[in-house]
Amino acid sequence: MSDQSYDKVRQQIKNLGLKHKGGGSYEKDGKYFGRVTKQGGQFILKKAGETKRKEMFPGSKEYDQKDKKAVDKVTDIDPDKKGYDGDKTYNNMMKTFDKVVRKDDKQGQALLQKVKDKWEKTGSLGGADKNDKKIFPGDTELMRLTRYIDKAGSGEDETGPETDVKDEPKTIDKVEKKTYEIKITIPYENVESGAGQDNEDPDDDEEQPADVEIFKKIKAESEEEAEARAQIEADEAYDKLSKRNKYDYHQPDYDMMDVEVEEMSESYERKIMAKEDVNKFVDSLTKGDATGAGEALKSAIGNKVTAALDDQKVDVSKSMFTGAQGVQAPEADVFSGQNIEQEAPAEDETPSEV
Repeated sequence: MSDQSYDKVRQQIKNLGLKHKGGGSYEKDGKYFGRVTKQGGQFILKKAGETKRKEMFPGSKEYDQKDKKAVDKVTDIDPDKKGYDGDKTYNNMMKTFDKVVRKDDKQGQALLQKVKDKWEKTGSLGGADKNDKKIFPGDTELMRLTRYIDKAGSGEDETGPETDVKDEPKTIDKVEKKTYEIKITIPYENVESGAGQDNEDPDDDEEQPADVEIFKKIKAESEEEAEARAQIEADEAYDKLSKRNKYDYHQPDYDMMDVEVEEMSESYERKIMAKEDVNKFVDSLTKGDATGAGEALKSAIGNKVTAALDDQKVDVSKSMFTGAQGVQAPEADVFSGQNIEQEAPAEDETPSEV
């Protein structure tokens, strides 16, 4: 069923003009479009959520870097430093703020006024006692003002949730598929940063779980498609493994995960299919399903015969220009214009006794 669901996804990718970006990700016109994921055994093409800019202080304008540095310098205060003068420090700081904060910046002016009001009322900015004339950069009102000057006019991009691509293909193009075997290797990492490792007594070393290796066969149109699907399968395998992981000091390491893709020959594929059919034959007999057993046996014999013929074709192609047969036959260079013949055994040149 998963292959059929990917047929639909493949057609969606083609109809939308998407290009493979890497892993299960795709882009359109040079911009990220979305990704293919697997849910409940089904492949689904998901479109990335809409990206919107969220301003930290709506309506504000950015301050010059020079002004930001001036504010950083004047608020680098240590009230416990020898020679500290609270009133002098405050007046110097206000002189800088009055110069930096724009007169038409209502938000900035409001925050600056709160700092001034607090000083006039308490005689302190962050100090423990009233009128202690101490100024701490971590004072609540002072921090709000300095943060505003630093972040005014800036914002962060927020991406909405992904959505399933709903465009149903009217038709699905038939493609010739090849069989690929994928190998997914997921090692474990030590969460405790080496705790229990390399001890003087080997018996004290904690158990290191073995790497998890997963083998799967998939049918794909090309090696690129096989690579993309392999990454999707790997992501699904990692998610499942991380959820059921029961080790206290280890967890699957996604960054060290390795995915290999190798195309399988038709002969090798037929042999695997024949083996699977034999297993189905035995299962059917055990269950008393004579009809199922008969179908499985027919399929097994057919696949074995086809695999044997495929192997024979290879032998014939090798021996056609060489005269040699079987696995010992050398490869023939059909473009050289010369036949490759087996070397004749060297004649014994030892002179015969007279």
